[in-house]
Amino acid sequence: MKSSCAVPHWGNGAEKAALRGRLGANSLISPNRAPVSYLASREIPELLAYECLTSVPFHQDEALDTLRQLRLFLQFYSAQTYFLSPPTPELELAPFDLNKTLSKIESRVRHNKYENEHSFNGDLFNLFSAFRDTHVRFMTKCYSAFSFEHDYPIIAVSDSPSSIPKIHAVEKVGNNWEVRDEISKINGDDAVEYLMGMVNVHPELSWVDPDARWNQLMVHYTGNDYVGGLFARRYTFDENELVLTWANGTSTLVEWKSRLLVPRNSFNSTDTFYSNVCIRSEKEIEKTRTLYSGRLKYKNSTESTSKAKGKREALPLYKEPLWSRSTNRTLKPIMSFTDNVIQLFSLDNETAVLVIGDFKSSETLVSFAGFISKAISYLKDKGTPKIIIDVTGNGGGSLALGNDAAMQFFPTADHYFGTNMRWNPALQAMLTSNIDPNRTFWDLGQYHKMDGSDFSSYQEFLGPVRSDGDYFTRIARPDLAERNAEKSDGSALPAAYKGPQPFKTENIIIVSSGMCASTCAVFVEAMSEQGVRSVVFGGRARGGPMQTVGGTKGTQDISFDDIAAWAYALLDGKTEALDYIPDVMSLATVDASVNLRNSWRKDNQALPIEFIYDPAKYRLSYTAEMIRYPEAMWRASKDVAWNGAKQLSDLPVNGKKNRASQDASGSTVKLKSKNHSYSNGESAGSADKDLTWSSIGQLIWYKLYGRTR
Repeated sequence: MKSSCAVPHWGNGAEKAALRGRLGANSLISPNRAPVSYLASREIPELLAYECLTSVPFHQDEALDTLRQLRLFLQFYSAQTYFLSPPTPELELAPFDLNKTLSKIESRVRHNKYENEHSFNGDLFNLFSAFRDTHVRFMTKCYSAFSFEHDYPIIAVSDSPSSIPKIHAVEKVGNNWEVRDEISKINGDDAVEYLMGMVNVHPELSWVDPDARWNQLMVHYTGNDYVGGLFARRYTFDENELVLTWANGTSTLVEWKSRLLVPRNSFNSTDTFYSNVCIRSEKEIEKTRTLYSGRLKYKNSTESTSKAKGKREALPLYKEPLWSRSTNRTLKPIMSFTDNVIQLFSLDNETAVLVIGDFKSSETLVSFAGFISKAISYLKDKGTPKIIIDVTGNGGGSLALGNDAAMQFFPTADHYFGTNMRWNPALQAMLTSNIDPNRTFWDLGQYHKMDGSDFSSYQEFLGPVRSDGDYFTRIARPDLAERNAEKSDGSALPAAYKGPQPFKTENIIIVSSGMCASTCAVFVEAMSEQGVRSVVFGGRARGGPMQTVGGTKGTQDISFDDIAAWAYALLDGKTEALDYIPDVMSLATVDASVNLRNSWRKDNQALPIEFIYDPAKYRLSYTAEMIRYPEAMWRASKDVAWNGAKQLSDLPVNGKKNRASQDASGSTVKLKSKNHSYSNGESAGSADKDLTWSSIGQLIWYKLYGRTR
């Protein structure tokens, strides 16, 4: 008899054996766990959690509505056209046809092919994961109500920063991570080869660069602490056994366990799990829909415009599930900002380290920027000539803060970056309605043309411009001074900083693990444009280069709820007659967003920055000492950048020196999927010959105007 989401009491071996039998002999349940109400304790056998998830029946009508809404939200995703034929082989992205995959899922829904709600939600999660973009997310609460974990997190460490690392287990001991025995094989395969395959096929690996995805598997360092990796903790259930073979020849059969992530009192049966966890109430939907209503004014109104309180900038991205964070340092910070988001260290008499964990502040933007100013002034007064800026694990935050930080280090530079959005009928309707989007992130006054002049109208800004098989708005340059001038709440940042430059360019280096994204990418781009060099750590266990920024380089994400709420506000609630306008989804989500704006360089506009492979100047491996003491990482960075030490990128990649991608030679990489049963959707090459539309935008354009271009 299949179990449900009712509260169980597991304890005797017969019950556990029966559970294992229902889901296969290879499934693992501890024979020694004491009787306990597992859901009450939040830690339960992994198979029991999986049975709860898969006991929720499939709801066909709701699924069809979800797919209809997804098509409308995805029309805002700025970079989707580039995945039909990925232009950057170093990123090892498979060709992916969004429309083909959505149509395939819809066909399965209409023919009632899904056994349960979990399998449908899983297909949606896998669809979004194909983009490997941490701004493009869709995870439902129904799918992620439990995490699955085990006690063998891993790290790739070497004897020296310039040698190829090996895979080791890591154990949390007190406040430290301790490197343990070497793992030679995983499920009978060479450990490195197994993990190399996992890099390109596991759906939860969300970084666009394969070396950053590798680091995401491992215990890795953020701006403040170490966190456990995705190898040992994830949302996706895997029925396959996991066997670790150690360097001494012994093996361990890994036991998985599960943890409840939603409030325990939110359900007591399968029915209440669906109604209270999986879908939203009508009250919540209406509250979200009207979030910005009444805050905007009609165009040409003589009344002052009230300031909207919506998301104005990109948000931090990566969310590590439920690993406690800690680290040990022999160095103590000279000064720290709130929550240790920014910390200043003195590495030696001539070198300081500024750790920027992210670009968000629980205080004001001014206080965040002011702390960086204070740190720079302190170092100038002290006469410290060199600085290491550590953005390891920085997932982004306020775009204004990233730009401001770059301006403080290069006050006289012209920090250029361009952005554009994917044109779509919903965007067209929203920005040309009778409601004025002034003082929102849609405000036309906050953008210039590339030559610095103003746009004459929203229509001039919107275009659309036909490019790369899709439709876009014109590339625009943010007007940072105008953005700050419009802030009346005391949060305006300086429009400029006075020179001289506080550090010589050659005396600044950036340190990263490749796990830098969004606003962090904007900051690194601005610094690199001025000639600042970078040192990057980790990546796949081989030689060759690696990117400083391995996450999304898009400049703004926007949640589905924000799209729906802004549409409702900008169209004055008159959305029912417009079937191309998205509404708030009834399906409850943990994450649901798209990247709204692509980023562009001033002098290279062949591709958005996200698809330009830009390796760091230096690449090093982690050592066991660095796992305990981050200052060892900073000293290695200093040695390679200023003292000429050897580096990992000098070593060959599979016998070919400095080749950027293991299998990349100008053609798309074929994904290795041995021992991994994950699917990322339909390849663009498998599209039917009679498929007319290469994008949702084309289909809707035709619907509105009766032509494809």
